[in-house]
Amino acid sequence: GGARRNGGGSRCSMLPKNRRVRVQAYANTRAVSVRRSPAFTAKRFPSATPHARFGLVVGKAAARTAVARNRTRRRICAALAERFLDIAPADYLIIANASAVAMSVSRIAEELKKVL
Repeated sequence: GGARRNGGGSRCSMLPKNRRVRVQAYANTRAVSVRRSPAFTAKRFPSATPHARFGLVVGKAAARTAVARNRTRRRICAALAERFLDIAPADYLIIANASAVAMSVSRIAEELKKVL
């Protein structure tokens, strides 16, 4: 296997590198808060950075094919890129559920607004 282009874990290449966080960094850490919507679960972790950072998880339970998972991940990144300046400084882990796969970018942005 080859190395991942963006350092692994985050896979959110549409966001600037300083706005990404590796998912593995919070694998065994308890979240400060957890908020849920039908499409997403957002876990917030404390951060020393002066801005919000994001990690994304779109698992096989949400979408069976890699194409569908990557498409969903790109849509989430696009929705976040539009409004990451409005989000409080912290590290966020966003977990997509199966209903997020069929959503448009604008609908994803509405759902993320509820959980962030």
